[in-house]
Formats: sequence, C-alpha cells, structure tokens
Amino acid sequence: RYMIKHLEYLLDPNTEPGAAGGQPGDLQGSVLVKLRDRFMLTVFSCIQLASKLALHCHIIDNNVGVSFLQSMGYNYTKETLLESELHILKTLDFCISIPNPLTYVEMLLEVLGYNDSSVPVPQMHTVCQQVLQFIYLQRNAIYHHLLQAVTACPSPTVEQRVKFVTVKEDSMLLAIGVIAVGAFILRFTSWEQVTQDGVYQSSGGQPCSWRAEHPARFIDL
Repeated sequence: RYMIKHLEYLLDPNTEPGAAGGQPGDLQGSVLVKLRDRFMLTVFSCIQLASKLALHCHIIDNNVGVSFLQSMGYNYTKETLLESELHILKTLDFCISIPNPLTYVEMLLEVLGYNDSSVPVPQMHTVCQQVLQFIYLQRNAIYHHLLQAVTACPSPTVEQRVKFVTVKEDSMLLAIGVIAVGAFILRFTSWEQVTQDGVYQSSGGQPCSWRAEHPARFIDL
C-alpha cells in the first residue's frame, strides 16, 4: 500500500517531485532511480513497522536495524531509520493496522482452541500459514474454479463475476476455508465440524448460510 501511494505521489504532475521531472520519460527514470536507491531501506522499514505492530516482545529496534543493514553493506543511521518509518506512516495516513486473512485465521484459531482444548493450535497455525501462502500464489486459479463450482457454469457471465467479488473480498470466508483445509491435512478432527464452528464464531453465533456454503469448496479444490 505504501509503494502504491508513494508512486502516485512521485508521478503526479501536480506535486513537487512530479512537476520537477520534466518529460514523462525523464520523470519515470528519476522515480526509478529514487526507488532503487532507497529500496532496501524502504523494505526494512516496512518489516520493522510490521514487527512493532505484531511481534510485541520481539520488536526489531533501531540498534538491530542499523547492525543488520551495515552487515548488508548499507551505511544507514538510526535517524535515517526513524525518518524512513515516519515517511511510511505519513504516506499511509498512520493507518497500518488493517485486518488481513491471517488476522482472521489467528482470531478463529484462538477461539477454537479456547472452546476445544483438543485443537492443536500451534500446528494448525503453521499449516494454515502454508495453506494461505499457497492460496495467494494460486489465487486467481482457485477463485476461478470456485466461481465455476458455485455457478455450475464453465464460463460465468459478467453479472455472476460481479456478484462473486463479495466472495473474493471476504477475508473471514477465506480464513474459515484455510482452517478447514488445515484441519483436513492434520486430520485431528472432522473438518466439517471445524468449518461449522468457524462460521458460527464469525457470524456472532448467528446462522450464516453464505459463509457455511463455500469453505467446503476449498477442500474440493
């Protein structure tokens, strides 16, 4: 998200960097040079912010950051790291805590483990991460097959594809499907039961036929 917003800013002719770029080709060339020169710093700052947001007891502080970057041949200071972090935060309007499918997976696993002590949460978490990585690598193919399965149509119409967008963007549905696949792989209990529990928890204890209908499709795929 940061890189998209940063690129929009750099390429916008109404901003100072964009106006100073001259011809479009010159502007794009200068932007690529800027990104290349700060690429490692930007990547590391994003990782550092993520560690502060999620790792809590294992935060990557500036001392560790400077030492690591120096070992990679980059001579950055603590002040530079702080400035880079602040630039990323400002670009994102300080909005970095955005739920993603892994967030929902971890939340549901925590609830499932609390309600049923037989659930091997650590093993499930590891397997679910691997399943989620695979799904992202094959995201288009998986959702295309899922669309064909739920519509029973090899060539879905534009209207069907538009309606299916809500399914593709439902992170909670994806999390339930990932957990169902994880349970199927580990075979510690009935994955159907895990799916039912996940749907029940995700809908606040209310029946949710929409989310109950599709997770099983992930098993079939």
